[in-house]
Amino acid sequence: MPQRPKPKPFLVDGKPFYTLSSYEPVSVTITIPYTTRQDVEFALELACQTRGGTMESLKDPAWVKRNFDMDSADELRIMMRSFVSDNNAKLAREELPTLCVRELAKRLEQSVTKAEVARARHNLRADFLQRLRDDGHSLEGLLESTAADEEQLNAMFDREAQQTAEESAALDALVQHRMVHVSFEELPSLLGVSEREADRIEAEARAAGNYAELRATARRNKALRMVLDECDVTYRYETEAEASAREDDTNYLEEGVQLMREAKAAAKEEEDAGEKDGGSHPHLRLV
Repeated sequence: MPQRPKPKPFLVDGKPFYTLSSYEPVSVTITIPYTTRQDVEFALELACQTRGGTMESLKDPAWVKRNFDMDSADELRIMMRSFVSDNNAKLAREELPTLCVRELAKRLEQSVTKAEVARARHNLRADFLQRLRDDGHSLEGLLESTAADEEQLNAMFDREAQQTAEESAALDALVQHRMVHVSFEELPSLLGVSEREADRIEAEARAAGNYAELRATARRNKALRMVLDECDVTYRYETEAEASAREDDTNYLEEGVQLMREAKAAAKEEEDAGEKDGGSHPHLRLV
């Protein structure tokens, strides 16, 4: 049966008031991805590219030794599989906050307002474009490299804005229920910045009239910490059969940004290492 639409939230002092169907700890499952042969080959190809080579270069033991300090391509593949597996596990565990807040958002009893979705969309798009500029890339170049178009980009922002707005609303509901307050001393930690940086951010927020939203963000972050402290987490490992049948729902636009960023960072690290020791001791990196 189709789900009944959720009611609109009541307004309290002009702000939407949200509630959750339950305030009990959330339960989530983290799946550690199985490392496929394609995963390893893809990582190897990127590693070769950052060193000015191709997969064909792996057939030359001297090139492998010079660039990876390993005796053979087989040895390199074994090491790369280990690095990819470790990285997959690390990335999967880092998904805990996302999984928890999404589970919490499922308990939201009201629909989020159009204004909140629009604000989330504006912020997401602005952040996305700023990261592109910071990495020295353009939107046009990204779309071309990922074979995506503007319509897909807009659809991505629409989905993420809806999800982000719902997650913020769910955290707001928990803030209200738990009566979460944030002291001035807690602000730097909750914003993930130094005390000096927190003072600067606070001053800028006051000057721009955004201080209330800054405090709301800090309260949400504190509520999220409570969720993470109390959540019930189950870890499982994906099987080879599951990996083979897995549908690729990767966000290619975000993946494109990440790949370009990793390639640029790897090249810079290689250059710095070469300047430091003349390039005589190349080391294996996951890229």
